[in-house]
Amino acid sequence: MDLTIQAVSGLISTTGFADGPPVKAGPAVVDFLSGIHLYAAVTTALFERERTGRGRLVEVAMQEAVYATLTSHLDAYWQSGRVPPRTGNRSHSRSPLNVYPTNDGYVAINVAVEEHWHHLLAAMGREDLRDDPRFKTNADRVAHIDETDALVGAWTQTLGKMEVFTITKRYRIPCAPVRDVNEVMHDTHMHQRGMLEWIDHDEIGHIVVPTRERRTKYVIPEAERLFLSYQRARRGNSPHRVGAQGVPKVPYTHGRKMSIRIARQSQKVLFLGARYRFSLSVSVGHPVGLIRNHSNTLISSAGCFPDECRNLWSVRL
Repeated sequence: MDLTIQAVSGLISTTGFADGPPVKAGPAVVDFLSGIHLYAAVTTALFERERTGRGRLVEVAMQEAVYATLTSHLDAYWQSGRVPPRTGNRSHSRSPLNVYPTNDGYVAINVAVEEHWHHLLAAMGREDLRDDPRFKTNADRVAHIDETDALVGAWTQTLGKMEVFTITKRYRIPCAPVRDVNEVMHDTHMHQRGMLEWIDHDEIGHIVVPTRERRTKYVIPEAERLFLSYQRARRGNSPHRVGAQGVPKVPYTHGRKMSIRIARQSQKVLFLGARYRFSLSVSVGHPVGLIRNHSNTLISSAGCFPDECRNLWSVRL
């Protein structure tokens, strides 16, 4: 049913190029979006029952689950009063944002703020264009989108996709190589994190499978040690070298529990002496707070586990 729901939800109408027919999204996005919404709804209903003792009917319509993905197109419609045309890999409102050719494939570049554009000009060795009226602001670049894309594409196609990725990473520009399923399946980082694992299947043979259960079970003891070390560090007793991954449950004051999500995103970000970046979230039936470390120092006193969080509960899964 994924194809038909993509059609009736409006998703297909937004995908493809302006001079071509509507094109479905490659993966079965509706099936998975609907499953995620259903999972969240069931979890929330169970949490509500635990707190209130009341049950709830859980219902997820596939078409409704997709609606929020049309946000940018709906905004473009309300801004102009016209149904926006398909733009391929471009954006209606930002440039450069596209998939560009390299000498061995493609890269996706997403310039979200002016700082990214200035860094991209430096990476391309074209800082002389910084005050060019065609490219000075995002509005100028959108108005001259063909020229903007031609400028960026002329640079990327002289390099390999991983070369472009390495350079843009150094200049802190949002960019990623366009990878095929074989490259993703053999992603070293995903295997090291435990998201992917090789197994020997009785019928299929040696294959790669996602294995989230193993990730969670493996990281809980280390995450508990992280929490205790963090408490000691906040009291000034010891800046321990700690690190972990996963979504563990850890004790907090008055016997209540809070949820910590610790994601290893970079091997160069320092936090409590460990090379990890952290996202911490607290929730009361639904997410109500997100605390993230963006520097190499301890999160401020208003950050991790502030007093205001004592009355918040996490969803217990």
